[in-house]
Amino acid sequence: NDETVLKWFRLVWCRHPGALLKLRSMLILNSFRSHITDRVKKAVADSGCELVVILGRLTPILQPLDVALNKPFKDRMCAFYNEWLQQENPKTTTGKLKRTFSVMAQ
Repeated sequence: NDETVLKWFRLVWCRHPGALLKLRSMLILNSFRSHITDRVKKAVADSGCELVVILGRLTPILQPLDVALNKPFKDRMCAFYNEWLQQENPKTTTGKLKRTFSVMAQ
């Protein structure tokens, strides 16, 4: 919902380098309904930022890194994680999975 978008905008975007100085910036979002509500548009405009909305089905054309790098990376990570979940993994004394930071960082 737009409340989540607004929270992200305040906590992340409005704290990027230059945000406090109100340096010119552009926020590019897809046309997901929560991204383009009047509340979100107003918050972005009030921050002095320019909102650019990518229309549906244009991601492969306008965001080549999302298609060429991010999607394959996410797919591989998801496959790795699912494979890991199916293995016999060490558990704590209460039966929960032990943390495996070293495995994920390899």
